[in-house]
Amino acid sequence: MGKDDSLIISVLLNNLGKEKVKSKKQAIRESFNKIDLGVVKVTIEEIIHNTGRAVLVDKEILDSIKRKLGENLDTLIYMLRENPMTLQYASEQFKDNEDVVKLAVYENPEAMQFASKRLKQSKELAIFFAKTYRVEALKYVGPWLKNDGELALKLVKENGFAYQYLSERLKNLRLLVGKALKTSPSLFFDLPWKYRSDLKLANIASERDFHCYKAVTPNIKNNKTLALKVIHYNYRLYPYLSKKMREDKDIINQYKNEVKEFENNEEYREAKIDIDAYLCANLFNTKLLFMKDEEEIKKFIKRYSLDKEQEESLLRLADEYIFENDR
Repeated sequence: MGKDDSLIISVLLNNLGKEKVKSKKQAIRESFNKIDLGVVKVTIEEIIHNTGRAVLVDKEILDSIKRKLGENLDTLIYMLRENPMTLQYASEQFKDNEDVVKLAVYENPEAMQFASKRLKQSKELAIFFAKTYRVEALKYVGPWLKNDGELALKLVKENGFAYQYLSERLKNLRLLVGKALKTSPSLFFDLPWKYRSDLKLANIASERDFHCYKAVTPNIKNNKTLALKVIHYNYRLYPYLSKKMREDKDIINQYKNEVKEFENNEEYREAKIDIDAYLCANLFNTKLLFMKDEEEIKKFIKRYSLDKEQEESLLRLADEYIFENDR
């Protein structure tokens, strides 16, 4: 690192200090008692004291490590893969390196706050974040990027959730909302009332993800055309129709036909189940996977699910792919 910069190896301190150590690291620790930092090998005793539970290293040990590591980029890459927030301790040269920042942000979008001012103004980098589902990083880009209409259109076409990080001026453009819903329909749950009461936007979201019908406003739920559509998509949405629609003869007949088809036609039943599974998988890829708060995730799953069975299935997926990684 630079002469005035510190590379604090918090990743080693954090990971080795946890009770639950990943098997690979555990094997390294027990078998070799060494951590490979690029071309430099540092013994655990040299970097950890207080039986591996220290939060920080003292100055003497830190200075020793800095002398050994120097400008070793391999070491920084190792550090960023283990703990992307280590970017804050990198030299200005590395904070301005596009590949280094991409690596850190790919592992954790919050690392973008430590990127150089130049990279925070990069349109290409912003588009990269949208393509790789790291849209949370967009909250740290420059204000003028958030207000660039041409860029905004490109971002929401890649990932609709980029809409959440645009300027307030652009968020008020209905065209952008529609484009965002086409790529990330579950964004509909987080939109203001005025957009959830827009019939065209409700159609766009519901046609791509029928779960979104749960979030439409009462006046939209009285639209018979849309009600017939969503019952065709999934008859389990019947309880979420308005009282007026639930009592409509055409809706009732549509509902009965869908239930009968589902129960008696194996091919039809498999198709419906596949669509349901696809939408849930898409939800995890575009939203839940990058939500941090466990309670927030559970709350979203509850309002997104069509019934208790689906809610429990999604919670199991969350437990396997999200919660487990944070333990």
